[in-house]
Amino acid sequence: LKPGVSLDHEDAASIEVEVTVTDAGGLSLSESFSIDVVDVNDMSFSSGFHVKYFDVDHSASTMADIDWETNPTHQEVSGKVDYATTSDSFWEGGSTDTFAVEVSGNIEVEEGGAFTFYLGGDDGAVLVVDGVPLIDNDGDHGFRTRTGEIELEPGTHNIELRYFENFGVAGLKLEWEGPGLTGVELVTAPDMSEAQTVSGMPLAFDVDMGSLNIADDTSFMLEGLPEGTIVEAGEHTVVVGADGAAELVDWQGDMLMVTPPADFTGQVDAELSHSTPISGGGTTDGMQVISFDVNEAQLTAPSAEMVGGFHASYFDVDHSLGKVDDVDWETDPTYEEIVSEINYENSAGSFWEGGSTDTFGAKLEGQVTIDEGGTYNFFAGGDDGVALYVNGKEVIDNDGLHGFRTRSGEIDLEPGTYDIEVRYFENYGHAGLKLEWEGPDTDGREVVQADPAIATEENGTFEVGIDLSGASDQATVTLDGLPANTIVMSGEDATLSDGGPVDLTGWNIDFLELSPPPGFEGAISGEILVADVGFNGAPVSSSSAFSLTVGEVADVQSDEMTEVLEVFAGIEGGAAQADAGWDAEIGEDDAEAEGSGDVMAEPTVNSVDSEIGGVDTETYERVDW
Repeated sequence: LKPGVSLDHEDAASIEVEVTVTDAGGLSLSESFSIDVVDVNDMSFSSGFHVKYFDVDHSASTMADIDWETNPTHQEVSGKVDYATTSDSFWEGGSTDTFAVEVSGNIEVEEGGAFTFYLGGDDGAVLVVDGVPLIDNDGDHGFRTRTGEIELEPGTHNIELRYFENFGVAGLKLEWEGPGLTGVELVTAPDMSEAQTVSGMPLAFDVDMGSLNIADDTSFMLEGLPEGTIVEAGEHTVVVGADGAAELVDWQGDMLMVTPPADFTGQVDAELSHSTPISGGGTTDGMQVISFDVNEAQLTAPSAEMVGGFHASYFDVDHSLGKVDDVDWETDPTYEEIVSEINYENSAGSFWEGGSTDTFGAKLEGQVTIDEGGTYNFFAGGDDGVALYVNGKEVIDNDGLHGFRTRSGEIDLEPGTYDIEVRYFENYGHAGLKLEWEGPDTDGREVVQADPAIATEENGTFEVGIDLSGASDQATVTLDGLPANTIVMSGEDATLSDGGPVDLTGWNIDFLELSPPPGFEGAISGEILVADVGFNGAPVSSSSAFSLTVGEVADVQSDEMTEVLEVFAGIEGGAAQADAGWDAEIGEDDAEAEGSGDVMAEPTVNSVDSEIGGVDTETYERVDW
């Protein structure tokens, strides 16, 4: 060993060293040992979550306020998501307010089962696992944690997290709990020794040049990749060809993204080589191996189901409203869909996706069938006004401008099928609507469920919807099995079936009208075919059977059925005779009570016919949605 002289593993892989120690009296002791000389990597690699930071020049209150497609202000590789609540920035030299973060990458599950994720943030944050939205913690708020549970099989799983900070302190944390874990732990990405991704999803590497002296003319080449792999290095993106190589133009290290093809699985042993010209000719070259596994993605196929229920028509109105009749119910609806029940949460949101939150109307039409006759009490709650009709007769009048309140009405019904219609309007503020009933055929007071409408009489029309879940905006939907000459309509879209598949891509499939050909009777058995792409770009598809019956169904209650209804319209305290139900009389005593100012006095129902014995009720309730 000599001072200032480096050992070279190529000259000697191992050297013998003898050390002698001599004391003041001249006694000495010698020992020998070996030193292995190994090569030191010029470059070092780390792998983990790909973190993008976005500096935003405006305030934000939801995820939709962030442009996630713009170039990030800064990006890096991190092994965890754990930003302590602070007034500082998440990245060196970064913004302390109005910024956003996107974290994407892979996690490894060793033991399958149910996992609970914990996502805490100040402000909003959302989490997606294997393309499935799991936690929605969006909004402008202090640090709070939301949870979501998902079944995960052993293997590699992809996650994506988005977060934004408006003003004040900022914090973000992702944890999980499940099989193989010790309680609640931080979610961590596999390190370089276990680097892994799933088919079609990127794997982020941070490349540190270390002792490597690179120059402007140093070139880098990444070889040994599957054909179709996408490599992102700096500002350049390369699609790998049949030779498996990608030239990294103008790249000097740092972030390297490798995305294998969606149809590839297996181990990849890529070689990152560098070459630097030297004076006098020749080059200084080097190479290091980057190894990682590409595992099968856990894809969830979309599902589709043909559903029946209430036909919901929504009307966007361009003026303020004060009563149900202020809505033009004869105009074309803004949007239509099928809902199984009338139960809209009282909130500041819209009743339909992308719809108006103020000044709109909603009309819901369907049928209910009862097996056991008797007295049924309906409850219609709304903010603002709502009216309920059974077989065309008004049963509940809850009209006008008001906060959420409930009115009720009693009806004597015989076994059979009845038409239900609800008309509702929202002016400004919160909006909510709910229809319940209670009677011999119900399990106490419960939300009214409409008949599924899977059968119709000859020459009739089915009103159905397709409930599509787990599908992207790129999904195509096809109906197969409809008889030839069946008319299929939805809003302005219409087609005539030729007996083959009917493509509904781009249609509003939440509401469909299916009219079998004239004279057709019997069963219609078909399939709903859905073709889509998974979160990793791989194709996914599903098929769901449906069955409809034409003819040989019970006759719908005729108009004459209304003659057997004993409908008692609600009479509010202080109601005028014009506001009373068709079977109510206001007596002289009631008229005096009406003007007396006595809050305990109210009009009573005087029966014209002794057979009418029901009394309407008025219900106020605190609603916890």
